[in-house]
Amino acid sequence: MRAEAQSVGALRHEIARDLHTAGVPPQVVDDALLVVSELAGNSIRHARALPAGQLAVAWEDREGGITIRVTDGGGPHHPAVRPARAEDTNGRGLSIVAALTDFWGVSHGPDTVTVWAHLPKHRAAVAPEQIVVLV
Repeated sequence: MRAEAQSVGALRHEIARDLHTAGVPPQVVDDALLVVSELAGNSIRHARALPAGQLAVAWEDREGGITIRVTDGGGPHHPAVRPARAEDTNGRGLSIVAALTDFWGVSHGPDTVTVWAHLPKHRAAVAPEQIVVLV
């Protein structure tokens, strides 16, 4: 995909179509769309694009869950969950990714950085009082 904010909408539609076609539960599709939006958005805002102004985005539907990968040309900072204050208007993306996924991580290539996340296909219902928001 082009490393531009307006490309994220088309990416979300493509992933939604693929996951719905594969029979992935709607709640998991919603979570996957939020995760890919956060990962792609972080790459667009904080990293260099790959050659020709691109990001590489991949997703895999496995029996245990969905793995999403976003690869860019790296940036000045290592992707990490950072504390955000209540008045901050950004800085919560990877906290959201961590909350929605079983696990996530960062892989480094010679000229690339890939942030990946694995969502479970089946998730137990969470009561609102169990949700923790890092502020």
